Amino acid sequence: MTGFLFKTLKTFSEFENQDVTPSIPLEQTSADVVHLEVGDFVLAKKCTNNELVEKKRDYDLKIKQLRKEATAYRVENADNKSKELWRIVNSERCTGNHRTPAISTLNTNGKIIRDPNIIAHEFNTFFVNIAATTLAKAGQTDTERRTVNHIHDVGDLVLYPTNEEEIRNIILSMKPKSSYGYDEVSNKLLRHCMEELIPPLVHIVNGSFRESTFPKRLKISKVYPKLKKGDTTQLNNYRPISLVPTFSKVLERVALARLIKHVERYGLLITAQHGFTKCRSTNTAIIDLV
Repeated sequence: MTGFLFKTLKTFSEFENQDVTPSIPLEQTSADVVHLEVGDFVLAKKCTNNELVEKKRDYDLKIKQLRKEATAYRVENADNKSKELWRIVNSERCTGNHRTPAISTLNTNGKIIRDPNIIAHEFNTFFVNIAATTLAKAGQTDTERRTVNHIHDVGDLVLYPTNEEEIRNIILSMKPKSSYGYDEVSNKLLRHCMEELIPPLVHIVNGSFRESTFPKRLKISKVYPKLKKGDTTQLNNYRPISLVPTFSKVLERVALARLIKHVERYGLLITAQHGFTKCRSTNTAIIDLV
């Protein structure tokens, strides 16, 4: 006795709690084909009612096993297993479209705001001051400076010039995302036009290092509020997402490469530093703690 699905494949559990209309009476013999119509889907079974229940259970168990194997395969073959595992967990937790809806109303200190310009200004003020506000609540100030006690002779940080090969490698290492900042130049577009843009980028980066200045236009970020949870009219329920210019990312990575070499050369990073460090993560931090 075999069972098969027409049109779209669905797990048997999806047929539960739905109106099932048999086109042939279920009490007929198992030799008859029983058609169970569920909306636009048709389940054809050459079996009795009890056999249908057993087939349902076997089918669901098989689907569960296949999903388990597929998940294990994804984690095993991922470059970053921890990140892939969290991606799977979040995909199971979240359903549907979770994009932040358009913000048409804002409630600040009991005052309802609907003017888009004023709403943007309120968000800008809130995000600019959130760091200082958080520090103040924790009894700290942004003027505090903390230094290590074992300062020794450290040479000057040298931002030596870059070249086309380094810029090319940096561009190729960036994920080809389609998101972009205010300049509307994405990583994907930069990679596509890489050979034409590498020479001017080398000139800009070297000029920035030589004059010890960061181009003003590359400091501009496109910021949009991401709803965390709760009431959409409350500022505290949002966090800022900043999209910096793609060219800014290239310049920053060139400078970062020189900074990392400097701190490694003079041993400026302590062994307890696990964040933002190559080959280190929360996993290594836990291992050290244990």
